[in-house]
Amino acid sequence: DSKEGAHRLVKHLADMGHRHIALINGSLTASTARYRLEGYREALKLYDLEYAEENVLETSFEPRNDLTEIEHWLDRLRPEVTAIIAGNNVLAVEVIRTLSARGRRVPDDMSIACFDEWAAYAEIDPFLTVISQQAYQFGYLGMQLLIDRIRDGEAAGPWKKIVLPSQLIVRRSVRRLGAEG
Repeated sequence: DSKEGAHRLVKHLADMGHRHIALINGSLTASTARYRLEGYREALKLYDLEYAEENVLETSFEPRNDLTEIEHWLDRLRPEVTAIIAGNNVLAVEVIRTLSARGRRVPDDMSIACFDEWAAYAEIDPFLTVISQQAYQFGYLGMQLLIDRIRDGEAAGPWKKIVLPSQLIVRRSVRRLGAEG
């Protein structure tokens, strides 16, 4: 549930004192990116936080060697932004790399939270606060539905929409802000 996951990330950041939260997301041609943007916008409104178009970047979920687009986006962010939600862990790592190249540290200078748990990034310090999604369960259910449809399409019944819950895993990439934050 990408929409609910985005809501949970905004709530967590708001609970940690962040009032200005940016979003770097994948292309809105992907349903997950659309749902994450919806959840982000709805949660900002719910927690009485401002939505600013310049604080949102629609890009690719894919890794890149050239971080110019992210650099330009960071330059356009409103100065009061204290936290960034990344639409996936690849984007989170790229934001961290870009911030690091500018001498900025996570979470001291910018808090980061993202979607997608990925053990390959376990060496990142600070390890990321994430919305963990059930990738194995997602793949298993998808394959089971496909097998059922191949075996007997009519017996498989109508198309199904299955929404799997996500889990917030709090780590050290988000800092609590004081009353001044």
